[in-house]
Amino acid sequence: MYHVDMSESGHDFDKQNLVTVHDRKKGGYDLYKCKNCGIIGKSRTIGIIQIPESYNEISAYKCKKQIEFTVPKRIKITKCLAHGKQFANVVIPGSEHDVVSPPDMYVNDRTGVWVMGIGEKVKILRGEYEPI
Repeated sequence: MYHVDMSESGHDFDKQNLVTVHDRKKGGYDLYKCKNCGIIGKSRTIGIIQIPESYNEISAYKCKKQIEFTVPKRIKITKCLAHGKQFANVVIPGSEHDVVSPPDMYVNDRTGVWVMGIGEKVKILRGEYEPI
């Protein structure tokens, strides 16, 4: 079994069953299917999909038909719940910021983008901003 995080795999999972399915040995689970590539898996815990090994490992962790992410040049904050003095200028809803290059060993990707906070770069997570 491959264990895939729903939010980071690039798959667009859609729940297939209305009510949680139960089996006698392992308990309840929900069935999920990717809208783009059709891969099917079970979820026994929130946010994690178990994909059988009959699928290719590469296609389990990354959707082949996923829409490419383009890094926006500028973002508008919708709701940022971050704490700390370096986030003081970022937590204001409606504020606009330029996306900057990330620190070493980090990237701007679909999980979030980096902007300049107070004195250092901070990452704004997906769902906390909208591109302009």
